[in-house]
Amino acid sequence: MRKFVTFAVLAILPSMALVLVLASTVMAGVASAATININPGDDLDAKVNAAPSGATILVHSGTYSIDHIIKLKSGQSLVGDTGSTSSFGSAVVPSPSVKVQLAKGVSQNTLIRPSGNPIIISWLDLNATGTNQGITAIAGGPDLHMSDLKVHGAAGSGIGQAQGVLTNSELYANGQDPSTIGGTAGGLKCNYACEVSHVLSHDNGGNGFWCDVGCQSNPARVNGFWVHDSVAYSNSRHGIFYENSPKPDLNPGDNVKALIENNYSYGNGASDISISDSAFGTVKNNVLGRSISGSLVHNALNQGIELHASGDPSRGTQHDATITGNALNGETIKATGKDGGCGWHGNVCSSNTP
Repeated sequence: MRKFVTFAVLAILPSMALVLVLASTVMAGVASAATININPGDDLDAKVNAAPSGATILVHSGTYSIDHIIKLKSGQSLVGDTGSTSSFGSAVVPSPSVKVQLAKGVSQNTLIRPSGNPIIISWLDLNATGTNQGITAIAGGPDLHMSDLKVHGAAGSGIGQAQGVLTNSELYANGQDPSTIGGTAGGLKCNYACEVSHVLSHDNGGNGFWCDVGCQSNPARVNGFWVHDSVAYSNSRHGIFYENSPKPDLNPGDNVKALIENNYSYGNGASDISISDSAFGTVKNNVLGRSISGSLVHNALNQGIELHASGDPSRGTQHDATITGNALNGETIKATGKDGGCGWHGNVCSSNTP
């Protein structure tokens, strides 16, 4: 009976049968385009930029020189072949087998620009020499997920204007242009609440991990700017920096916050952790001033945690910080600026080990 009905329909409606055949062909084409393989010798940026939204782009081991920005769309995943990892304290340091760099003689603002949500970027070594940022991520959306990346050599930030999540990565030798220090330079700069987990950020001009320009809240980031189980050392400014949040002319009244916990931060130029002109920053259970190997490594100011209040009405107000359970290893909790410090405007400092 089932065969008879099918035959009858096709016999009576041959045009419908043709539509079904064409639809099947189209669907097969879509399915085959959903996964795109890129091999050494292929034009990486051209193939990625031509890929449809939702595509999984698999990049196989090799070195790729690009002459245009890689522009990722909603639902895309840009994934290199899986490399190896090692540990540096709680940080997971990847060694990707896929390397991306600018072609000789090319200069452009960034290597990768995600635009849409969600997007995945993983297992890439990004040599950002010749760019301002390795990844410009402000348009990536709250579900941008970056992992197993090595980003280095950018004039400004390795990953800039970000939101979403960064895990199991290494950021180093970014902030190469001195004019960007204090503005954009560092390993990672977020403009929206982002999560940093098991990441190593070191030897960057500027800050290791940074949320600034309002650090706007997002329902997906329940802890706000959440930096945990990571390592920041030898950055020229602050190891971990929560700044100017909320920003009065951008997101006044925004319920911003930060949770900075279970990190190692040492030997950074200005402080290991700074809460500057920002609300509700919690700093707990961090090890400061001591390297992973156990050596004491202090900055010139011997400043473990800074509570900074500039008094500038164009900036946020530092208040309601909670500083607890941190191992200071001879460093200080210091108030800087117009006023501030423990006990000021709701700041609570307790149970920290000298």
